[in-house]
Amino acid sequence: MATDEGWKEIDEAWMVASNYEKRGGDWYKREASAGDLVAGFAIDIETKKFVLGAHGQDHDWAFFKLIERMKKEDGIKDFDAAKARIVKGHHAIVDGWESGFLNIFGGWNPKYEEIEAFILSEGIGLPTRGLFQSKMEQVD
Repeated sequence: MATDEGWKEIDEAWMVASNYEKRGGDWYKREASAGDLVAGFAIDIETKKFVLGAHGQDHDWAFFKLIERMKKEDGIKDFDAAKARIVKGHHAIVDGWESGFLNIFGGWNPKYEEIEAFILSEGIGLPTRGLFQSKMEQVD
């Protein structure tokens, strides 16, 4: 079980990577963007094909690049069909951490645990969604 201090360290590292700074005990956004330390991420929940954008690049680039790839490699012609199979997220470089953090977005999907296991196995980053979900279950 993680400690409160460990969770605080993860929370604060994510905030810094997301371009926030702490002043007087409160967090303030430095710029409108998530910053140069964050990259877009997109993964096809069926095939596990993924695209990780460059840090500082438009965060939706990975999503659109994956759709292009699915059309070319898998013959998917319908944008909505491709979109329904994609989970998006952000990958953040976190100073002092060996691996970046990866936060996937959206409502709960039964494949998220499988996706996070894949993310770990491929060394893409530390998936934070499952970590935060387990934290919430510890509180209950």
